[in-house]
Amino acid sequence: MSVLKENKNLKSIKESRDQILPLLYLLLIPLGTISFMVFNFYLTGDFLAFVHGQAAWGRYHGNPVEFLIDGYKGNMYSTFESVFTVISLLIFLLFFKKVRFSYWLFAMYSILVPLSTGIQSMPRYILVIFPLYILFADISKKHLSEDLVTLFFALIQGFLMVFWTNGFNLVI
Repeated sequence: MSVLKENKNLKSIKESRDQILPLLYLLLIPLGTISFMVFNFYLTGDFLAFVHGQAAWGRYHGNPVEFLIDGYKGNMYSTFESVFTVISLLIFLLFFKKVRFSYWLFAMYSILVPLSTGIQSMPRYILVIFPLYILFADISKKHLSEDLVTLFFALIQGFLMVFWTNGFNLVI
């Protein structure tokens, strides 16, 4: 009888471990941010130094639509960043059904969060959004759309090459 009781206790311990383990994995998610915040506190005395340091780069929270409109009023660099951002947003809005909803949501989040702090460096933030490449691969399955996408990017590459050869530091 005691052998059965020990076996039952062992089984309940194993089941409880199987339930606690996913919770521990879930706690790993904020651990990276928390450890970085502790590191910031050690260096600067401010847990949120990485947030407060954004002001040194001229970034502040605001309305993304206003940032886009102001980008067209600025110099050539901010106009390029605004156009790039608007085209990316339009691509994701027009081809909403072509990618999974979770990918679309990730893409919109990845565009709108940096955009809420200004237009600065938006192409850098947008080019790492992987659903964009999945969407382009899906769009280019048809021959006509593949040719149009190739033509579009060839024209963009030509314009950027002209900027680069004329010494504009729009392209590094």
